[in-house]
Formats: sequence, structure tokens, C-alpha cells
Amino acid sequence: MARRRRRGEGEPGGRRRRPAADDLPDLPDRRAMERALHGIVGQADPNTPQGQAQELLFQAFEEDESQRRQELAKQALALWPDCADAYVLLAENARSRKETLRLYEQGVAAGERALGPEVFEQEAGHFWGLLETRPYLRARLGLAHSLWTTGRREDAVRHLHEILRLNPNDNQGVRYTLAGFLLFLDRDQDVARLLEQYPDEGLAAWTYPKALLAFRQEGDTAEARELLEAANKANRHVPDYLLGRKFSPDYRPGPYSPGDENEALNYVRGFLAAWKETEGAIAWLRANDEQTLKRKAETPSPKGPLGFIKKWLLKHLPQEQEVWQADCRPLPNPIRIGGDLLRPWPVLVTSRSNDRIVANDLLVEESVAASLWDTLVQAMQHPAAGEPHRPNEARAGRWLLRGGSRLLSREAVETGRLRGSDPGKARQVSERPVVRGADGAVRGDDWSGPVRTDAGNEAGVATARPLRGQHPQERGDHGDLQRGGRVAAG
Repeated sequence: MARRRRRGEGEPGGRRRRPAADDLPDLPDRRAMERALHGIVGQADPNTPQGQAQELLFQAFEEDESQRRQELAKQALALWPDCADAYVLLAENARSRKETLRLYEQGVAAGERALGPEVFEQEAGHFWGLLETRPYLRARLGLAHSLWTTGRREDAVRHLHEILRLNPNDNQGVRYTLAGFLLFLDRDQDVARLLEQYPDEGLAAWTYPKALLAFRQEGDTAEARELLEAANKANRHVPDYLLGRKFSPDYRPGPYSPGDENEALNYVRGFLAAWKETEGAIAWLRANDEQTLKRKAETPSPKGPLGFIKKWLLKHLPQEQEVWQADCRPLPNPIRIGGDLLRPWPVLVTSRSNDRIVANDLLVEESVAASLWDTLVQAMQHPAAGEPHRPNEARAGRWLLRGGSRLLSREAVETGRLRGSDPGKARQVSERPVVRGADGAVRGDDWSGPVRTDAGNEAGVATARPLRGQHPQERGDHGDLQRGGRVAAG
């Protein structure tokens, strides 16, 4: 499925511009720097096929043009078929996943032939210290990534474990990739053992996995929050991308320093899936995020149905023969509010009797019963049309009654108080859009069904909860979203 283009920041139309070549630092290929090391410790005889192939590869690493690099790599293989770095370079420029996998497999096999079994037996534990082993390690790391992208996840993990066995100093940063893979595969015990191997690591790619693992194993504990706080100190940019305040660019981030934004981008590329696959992890991160906490602190808390407010309404506002409808549900897609990507909850109160909107609100945080009550009070005191008054009946949509939004508690629909009548009875009917005939009369298409009621409670409230399966057209969540309900006292 094609990936939807996302809007960025800082440009007309919101589109993120791909940086031009001049915008990115002009850094040489790190493999080209090994030429100097070969000159110090000695290199293959330039008069042999191996030495000539190695020289061609050094030239290829210094080339900027992709086609020229591939031509030099092919020339090197023609001279010496066991040149693992030549296969790596060709794999990096392959046009398909299948071709990439095949070239990396050939590179690993070439490296094994070039080194021989004695090197694997005698030098395991400090492989990277030998220059001749580095092409093999690069090919094997590329193979692990290629296996992962083609769906062979366990094979990829096996190769990464073997690379760390050969080179536990991990000059390639294999442990970060492996941690991301293991978290995605829910192999938490293996992640814990891997983290223990490198206890003093302080980069974002290590501190954030520690926090995520603690949350997965123990939930929202003090220890998990401490680890998350330590991770935020290591790199404050990571939550912006995990929570959707910023989007990763479509190009690979460049070199980074600890704590900078490029480090965050590199981390998110490898670990975003693990955060999203962990139930509740993104919500936990948001709940402990500094920007989220600041926004919540600045947002007034809903008052709810306080006793003195209800007494004031009964005393000062007249009651009219009018039916109100209240409903609330989250938007289907998130929108950006104050830098955060959120799914707000629109609240709408309408007059079914007069076909007009009485009040509306937009809840940034997930709705609660008190929020609906506050919107109803606003509608009574300051209606969008007409004079302040109380309706004689209030209805709530089925979405609210089912508790899918946790908007209405058992004591939330206070229709008895609004009517001033005996709240001991309640009924529910299906809710459809108002259909009027040519004469303007509303067609009778309501269906009444049984509900559970709590009669004689202290607040004098009619509480209704629909019985599943009673409505002839009820079909789970989707059907409930399209059909409403109402609570009427009396």
C-alpha cells in the first residue's frame, strides 16, 4: 500500500523539503578511511589480484557517482571473487530486495572463503581489530538487515547475535539494531540480557529501550518512570517523533552527536514499531511527557454536576417543553493542536424540538462525564439561540450509553433533575437522523427497547444502560456508531 505523504513544517503548504546535496555535510565514506590503516599495518601485495581489487574498492569508496562505484566494484570482483566489500557496495545500490539479499549472501560467503575457518576459531572476540575481517562483518550486518526486511526475522536476529559474539566491543552498533528487533518480536528476556551486557551505555538507543522494557514488564511503576526520565535527559527530541509532534523525513539522517535531533531520528527509525506494538506504551509516554503535562496543567478541569450548580439552575432558569440531544465521540483522524497530534472529542448539544445547535465544545483530552455536564450547563445558561432555559428532556447517543468513550458514568444522565419528575423510570429508543415529511411533521421511526435502570438513587438520577442484542439492527461497534439512543425519564 502506498505511503501517505505527510505534511511537514516550515514550508508553504506544509510539505517537508528533501534537503539538497549542498544542505548535507560532505563526509567521506568511512570505509575509505581504512586506506590509511592498511598503510600502517600492512596491506595485500598490490601486484596480486587481492591487492589490486582492494585498491579498486578504495577508489570506489571515494567516488560520489553511484554508477562509477558499481563499475569499480564489478572490476574488483573480476580480479578477486572473494572481495566481500565489493558485494556490499553492489548490494547497497541494488534495485530490489531480492537482489539485495542475494548480493549480501554472496558477500558473506566471499568473506568466509577469504578469511578461512582458522580466523573464526582463533580471533573470535576481537574480530574488528583485524582489518581483513571488517568486509565480512559489514556483509553480515547488511545480510541481517536484508533478512529482516524480507520477513525472515529469526534469521536476522541469529546473524546479529553471531556478529556480537565475534566482536563484543560492537564497533558497528549492532546491539542497537538487535535491541529493536528483539523488542518487536516480544523477546523481552533476551532484551534484558542484552541490556545487561552493556550497562554503562547512555545513548538514546539504549536508555529508551530500558524504559520501554520496564513498562512492558512491570507497567507504570516508579522505576519505569525514572528510566523514562533518564531517557528524556539523554535525548529530549525522541518523544516529539514517537508522539507524532514531528514526522521522520524520507531520507536517512546523517551523522549525529549524543542528544541531538539526528540521534533521535536514528532511534525512531529502528524502534518506533516496538513502541507502537506495545499496548499502552504511547499513552504512557504521552502521560509522562513534559509538553503534555504542561498542556494539562493549563487546561481547566471540568466541574461536573456539583450540587450548588444544580440548585442554581433549578432556581434561576425556567423550564421549556424541549428535547435536547447530546453526543460526543473522537474524530476519526488526529489533528495537530498546540504542536501535538491529538484526536479531540467534539461535544454537540442540539435541540431536537427546534432543529438547532444549542452548544458545542471540543475536548482535547479524552472525555469524561463531567465534561458533558459542563457543556449541558453552558447550553442552559448561554444557548447559541434563544433565552437561557432548561429543557424538559435530555437524550444521549448510543455511543455515550455504551461506555465506549467512558463519557457517561452510571450517574451521568441526569434527565430526572432536568425534568423535575420522578426519575425512577427510564427507557431507551434508537436514534436516527430527524426525517420530516412534506408537511414538516417528524416521522415516527423510533424503536423502544428495554434498559436497566437504577431507581431511587440518592442523586435522583435515571441511569440507563442498553442491553446488547435487543435492537434488531445492532451489529457491534460499527452499528452502534451509526445508531444512537436516548434516555428519557417519566
